[in-house]
Amino acid sequence: MRWRQLPGQLREASGQASVRELIRCSVHHFLNDGYNWSIFPLLPFIAAEFGLSYGGTGAIKTVFNALLSATGVPYGILAERIGEVIVLTGGTVLFAVGIACLSLAPSYSVFLGTAFVAGAGAGASHPVGSSLVSKTAPRGRMSTYIGALNFSGDVGKALLPIAAGALGAVFGWRVALLVLGVAGAILAFSLSRWKTLDSGDAENGDAKEAQEDAHEQEAEAEADGRENGDEDATWGVTNWLQFSVLNGIGILDSLPRSGVIAFSSFILMDVGFSSAAVGAMLSLVAAGGALGKLVCGPLADRLGRRNAIIVTEILTAATIVAFVRGDGLLIYPVLFLLGLFLNGTSSVLYAVVPQSTTEAGRSRGFGMYYTTTLAASGIAPMVYGFIGDIIGLYSMYHLMAAVLLLTVPLSFFLRSR
Repeated sequence: MRWRQLPGQLREASGQASVRELIRCSVHHFLNDGYNWSIFPLLPFIAAEFGLSYGGTGAIKTVFNALLSATGVPYGILAERIGEVIVLTGGTVLFAVGIACLSLAPSYSVFLGTAFVAGAGAGASHPVGSSLVSKTAPRGRMSTYIGALNFSGDVGKALLPIAAGALGAVFGWRVALLVLGVAGAILAFSLSRWKTLDSGDAENGDAKEAQEDAHEQEAEAEADGRENGDEDATWGVTNWLQFSVLNGIGILDSLPRSGVIAFSSFILMDVGFSSAAVGAMLSLVAAGGALGKLVCGPLADRLGRRNAIIVTEILTAATIVAFVRGDGLLIYPVLFLLGLFLNGTSSVLYAVVPQSTTEAGRSRGFGMYYTTTLAASGIAPMVYGFIGDIIGLYSMYHLMAAVLLLTVPLSFFLRSR
C-alpha cells in the first residue's frame, strides 16, 4: 500500500517510515538552504561585474527571497490538495533550474528578474517539509525531528558555499551557479521516486500509535485554543495570540540573521581574507549553525522552548558584536559560535508552530509562519545594505545585535512547553 497524501488525512506512519520521510525532506532542505547560501561567496564577484553598491548587492537577496516568502501559504494549501511530496519535489526542481538560469543573465536587471522567479520554487521546502516531518515524528520527539530537519539545511549551507566559492574562484560565478543548479535538479527529481510507506509498515503497531499520537496532538491544540478564546481553529490555527507572538519573534530573529550573513563576506575580505577563503569561512558559520539546530531541538524538549529562545538570542547578539570586533585567529571560533547561536534558535521556534495549529491545517500554519519570517529575511539585506551605506558596515552589525535582543521580552508570552 502506498501512502496517499489526501487533504487533512492523518498519517499512519511507522518508525521506519518516519525516518525515511525525514531523510527525503532533509535532502530537499539541504538543497534549498544550500542554494540560498551559495550565492553569498559569489556576491562580491557579481557586485564587481555589475558595479553594485551595498544597497544594490543586498537587493539581490531581497529579490531572491521575495517569492520565497510570498508562496509559503499557497504551497501549504496546494500540498493539502495534491500531495506534499509532489509540491516539495516541484518546488525544489524549479529553484534548482532558476539557479542554473542565473548563470545566463546578461545584465543586473535580468539577473534580478531571474532571481525573483527562482525564489518561487524555494518557497515549498520549508512549510511543506516541516509539516510532513512534524506529522510523522514519534511521540515526544517533535523538536528533535524538526531539529534534525533544520540540521540538514545547515549541512547544505556548509557544503554548497564551499563548492560555489571554489568553482567561482576557478571558473567564475556563472559556471558555479550552472553546475550547482543542474546537479540539484537531478537529485530533487530522483527523490520523488522513493516509496514512502511499504505495505508491511502500515500493518505494524507503530502505525496505530502514530495515528493515536496525531489525534492526541490535534485534541491538545484545539483545547489550548478554547482556553484562549478560540472556539474554532481558523485557518488551522487554534491559538492566535501565541501564533502572532511566535511570528513576531521569528521576524526579529530573521532580520539580523539574514543581514549578518549577507554582508559577512565583505567584512572578511576587508580584513584580508581571499574570496576562496571566504567561502570556506562561511561554511564554518554554517557548520556551527548545523550543530546549533541539531542540539537546540533536544535542548528545548528538556528545558522548555521559552528558556532556550532567551538563552540563544542573547548569545547570538553577543557573538555578532564579537564578530565585528574579532581579529586574527580569534575570528575562527567566533564564526563557528556565531552560526551555532544564530541558527540554533530557529529549531526551537519551528517546534512551537504545532502547539498553535491543528494536524490537518499544519501545512498552512507553517506556510503562514514561513511567509512572515522569510519576508523579513528577504527584505533585511536590502534594508541593512542601505543603512550600511549611511552609517557604515560595522555600525550596521551593532544595530542588528540590538534588534535581536527585542525577542527576549516577547518570548515570555509563549508557553514554555
